[in-house]
Amino acid sequence: MAREISVDIEDDENNGIVEIDLLQSYGIGASDINKLKAAGYWTIAAVCGATRRNLSKIKGFSEQKTEKVKEAASKCAPPSYNFITAAELGHIRRRVARISTGSKAFDAILGGGIQTMSITEVFGEFRTGKSQLSMTASVICQLPKDQGGAEGKVAYIDTEGTFRPERIKQISERFGVDPEAACENIIYGRALNSEHQMELLNGLCQNFANNEYRLLIVDSIMACFRVDFCGRGELSERQQKLGQMMAKLSHIAEEFNVAVLITNQVQSDPGASALFAAADGRKPVGGHVLAHASATRLLLRKGRGEERIAKVQDSPDCPEREATYIISNGGIADIEGIK
Repeated sequence: MAREISVDIEDDENNGIVEIDLLQSYGIGASDINKLKAAGYWTIAAVCGATRRNLSKIKGFSEQKTEKVKEAASKCAPPSYNFITAAELGHIRRRVARISTGSKAFDAILGGGIQTMSITEVFGEFRTGKSQLSMTASVICQLPKDQGGAEGKVAYIDTEGTFRPERIKQISERFGVDPEAACENIIYGRALNSEHQMELLNGLCQNFANNEYRLLIVDSIMACFRVDFCGRGELSERQQKLGQMMAKLSHIAEEFNVAVLITNQVQSDPGASALFAAADGRKPVGGHVLAHASATRLLLRKGRGEERIAKVQDSPDCPEREATYIISNGGIADIEGIK
């Protein structure tokens, strides 16, 4: 029998975020800390997770200074930066919250909803409810936990121009949320290209450091990349940039206890393998890089009439299963709840 181990790592009340200003206590000057913040590093964990190569790209950072910063950061790094026991990891994951999709059937296949500290990807053709799910989750996230929310604010990166404040107000009425307050609790960024998309993402770290946000939405993850990189000749560079963005999203999810919800487009490929393609030959864009980076992967497709079907295609803690939902005036909902 395995012996019991006492866990003493972080209180549930502790958000686990260590601000970068702590580096001053370890001999790092205020000017260097400001340079780190300007480069998008707002926490100790962010510095620990950065490569020396990337840190040395900061203006004024020599090889010696980079090494000094890394050494200082390692001295005040959060416990999870080094090896910890599974019991300790379980203690950290007690902070995980689940955000309802608006449909009980949809929530059931996800084990309760979209979870924080993780990346959830939804893909499907047009009119399957990807953006509607994003906007519904944006409202529900603000609700108390006993109502399916996470009591947090939302960051929304829009690459397709489909976000509508009017829709947020419409969905808010269904859940009894003040429409104006709901909109105030969502910060919105319209990404113009893949580089701008990454800049918006880096800029969010300052907002997330205050521990008020619980949901980050990117709708959609691949739209800008498909425009900026064309043909097989630029595919390698595109996938490399995409991989860097997904790594950033993963770090944000885990460090700030944020649910990352990304939507994705599909492409037709009649000869595609069963690994990616749906029954109709459509598969999500982004290839293996996106497939491996997303913790939970959901396929949305059209059903009979106004019905839509969500299927869990890949997840570390949910089996493959389906749920039926509809898109109502109040967002994503159960069929029975509308009749």
